[in-house]
Amino acid sequence: MNGGAQWLGAILLPMALLPAPLVGADTARPRILGVAHIAIYAHDYEKSLAFYRDFLGLEEPYSLAKPDGTPSMTFFKINERQYLELFPEAAPKTDRLNHISIETDNAEGMRLYRKRQANLFDPDGTRTELMAPATIDGKPPPPSTAPPPR
Repeated sequence: MNGGAQWLGAILLPMALLPAPLVGADTARPRILGVAHIAIYAHDYEKSLAFYRDFLGLEEPYSLAKPDGTPSMTFFKINERQYLELFPEAAPKTDRLNHISIETDNAEGMRLYRKRQANLFDPDGTRTELMAPATIDGKPPPPSTAPPPR
């Protein structure tokens, strides 16, 4: 693992260890396996692509484009289980964090345990996705567009 990936892992790992809020005692909480990915907005998308791909050396498995051909997002592989999602900035001078994704061994079980959607929001309003490690096509699932709970 290169220095950039180690730094990113060191920042993200503690988030996976946070205790879950208490809910019904009759339902066992599925295991949290770690941080699956983080998604960030880039003020200068091209410079950020070069930073993560060229400077840090992260593999770029694929990118998605909008119908007009402009970038929608790029996925960077950190290791076999973690990646970074890079989005063009939505509005000038906004927060860079889009969301974090926590890997669980049973995303549907976690949703039922939480008795809500698989997108949670921390006290500051940061969206946290819950996901299982495997997907049908072997690619990371696209980010959720679920709105914050009201």
